[in-house]
Amino acid sequence: MKTLHLVLLLTVSTLLISCSDNLSRSKARKAILDSGLKDMQEISISFKRNYYNGSVEYERGLWSGNKQLLCDNTSKIFDQLYKSGLVIDNDGKRKNNSWGEKVQSYVRTDVAGFWYFIPIAKAIDVEISGIEGADTDKYRRVECIVICEWNDVGKMAGLDFVLKIPRKFDFKKYDDGWRLDQ
Repeated sequence: MKTLHLVLLLTVSTLLISCSDNLSRSKARKAILDSGLKDMQEISISFKRNYYNGSVEYERGLWSGNKQLLCDNTSKIFDQLYKSGLVIDNDGKRKNNSWGEKVQSYVRTDVAGFWYFIPIAKAIDVEISGIEGADTDKYRRVECIVICEWNDVGKMAGLDFVLKIPRKFDFKKYDDGWRLDQ
């Protein structure tokens, strides 16, 4: 009889803990990994073609889909792409660039042909750094660091540091728990 009461008590306790209304770091991480990083499966660097003379200009930008990403290492990434010869600086000022042979097949353009994108990495993990708001709030913001892995272009460029990109995700509380509010 004592065993039955103990099993029943453990089951009820487990259900209460798992159905908690709190947005924990582990719940937020799981939700972000399950659906929040879909837009970061291809992280690219960008260049813009000059409208007037047609040259490919240097543009400091990391992009994922249509979102520009902020990252402390962006200039380091561009420097290494030039150093490795994947991107060629034709005028010494990074205002007239071309593509090295190894990277040409990776270069993509937008519909108008003014933006060039070269994929260099993809998101593989996330570290939660903080959750804003109180447990009683219906909306919460999760701050995190997205950990990325270099693709073939990143490896050819010799990029050997861990790419970490700060991101914020908004969550909304529903009757069945917390969901990403996208």
